[in-house]
Amino acid sequence: MASHQKRGFGGTLIRAFEQEARRRHMRHFWFDARKTAARFYQRLGFEGYGDEFQKNDRAYIRMQKIL
Repeated sequence: MASHQKRGFGGTLIRAFEQEARRRHMRHFWFDARKTAARFYQRLGFEGYGDEFQKNDRAYIRMQKIL
């Protein structure tokens, strides 16, 4: 995956997902993100909420966005 980072693919994918979510009249969505990726999602308008937690020995945070 490192070869695909910093090339805009993730942001493009998230924006397409948001567009489809709006088309389906969704107003809110959330997901669990690796703590190390939280800044990436924050730059796209997501915010972290709740406490950090562990999955598979990695730190995660729940991210959300109101559409």
